[in-house]
Amino acid sequence: MQEFQEQSILPFTELKGATWLGALGLNPTGRALSAQLLVILFALATYSVVQRNSRLTREDKALRGSKS
Repeated sequence: MQEFQEQSILPFTELKGATWLGALGLNPTGRALSAQLLVILFALATYSVVQRNSRLTREDKALRGSKS
């Protein structure tokens, strides 16, 4: 995203007061932050699905073990 903005292919709108995000490694522009937010949300959703599946697997094994 930043490369496209540097080459003027995409508009560059730096958010005021968001320069501290650069210290975290995030690009402090509107479009880049939206893309980065989507990636973060996708990662969190994936993590929660994996945790849920792991919990359900453990519960299933516990139920099968108690039935024997």
